[in-house]
Amino acid sequence: MSGKIVFKADYLNPEKHESQPYGKIVCSLDGFENSEKILKLTPIKPGLTLSSFCIPSGLLNKFDFEIENSPVEFAYCVKGKSSLNYQKTRTHKTKEFRAQAGMNVVSSISSIFGNFHIHKTEDYKTVGLHTDPVLLKNFFLPYMDNISKEVKELLSNKNKDYYLPLFMNPQMEKIVWEIINSKYQGFLGTLYLESKALELLTVQLESLLNYEKRKKIPYITPDDIDKIYEARNILIKNIENPPTIIGLARLAGINEFKLKKGFKEIFGTTVFGYLKKHRMEYANKLILDGGVNVSQIAYTVGYSNVSHFITAYKNEYGVTPGEYIKKSFFNVA
Repeated sequence: MSGKIVFKADYLNPEKHESQPYGKIVCSLDGFENSEKILKLTPIKPGLTLSSFCIPSGLLNKFDFEIENSPVEFAYCVKGKSSLNYQKTRTHKTKEFRAQAGMNVVSSISSIFGNFHIHKTEDYKTVGLHTDPVLLKNFFLPYMDNISKEVKELLSNKNKDYYLPLFMNPQMEKIVWEIINSKYQGFLGTLYLESKALELLTVQLESLLNYEKRKKIPYITPDDIDKIYEARNILIKNIENPPTIIGLARLAGINEFKLKKGFKEIFGTTVFGYLKKHRMEYANKLILDGGVNVSQIAYTVGYSNVSHFITAYKNEYGVTPGEYIKKSFFNVA
């Protein structure tokens, strides 16, 4: 099945002394029933829009698109693979970009058309922040003397194609999944998405400010990245009894060196640092779901010693799980 998406950014330029400095982004999706469930746009503030694009496996594998007057895009792919083939409206020169789960793509490509391909065999889920270039530049003004040349290029070349493929850090990925899985409706839903979009933008700007400090790993291939994500998935599925590093590398089909180095680059922490963080987040979910005591939670998230779990939880959140349960359910100060 195929369809068409038209994306337009209609913002004003404050340098021309227009009354409203930032405008809006509109997007239409043709060729589908219930298209509002596939693509959702949420205006956050003037010049900043949040999008959520979720395609179930087999529903769609290709659509044509047009983009006019594109803002700066921050895209976060958490599931699936895609390729973007486009031509500039004036030059008609064809280019191709690829994305897959775990990538954080920063781009600004105006006045283009082309087609978008999605891998057929798995769901595709991505979230985007669409930012007016002038608004973005205002965010960075206090840091202009210290930001990297890549970020300066993004801010200073509005009419030049810009494409910077990065990896999401764990904070980004957590926020993106919270946006996708939000259960809030109506006013509360809008308020929740606004708070998460601004939180995501904050983490994104911090990532760009620290861009120069990031290590580059040229020996990690796209296939290696898939295997590192598979290792992460194996780790999460075996939270109670995780494999050793050597065992995990073998199960994911990658050597131990690439697994350790690549995992830290992509997720910003070690393999077992990530496991510990995930255990604490899962413990919090169990607490909020209710009906489970501290000992049960400890065993469920992989701790055979309850006191070790309590210590780890307090180190992470500053309170014991028992204290958190009291504050959450009994309103104890």
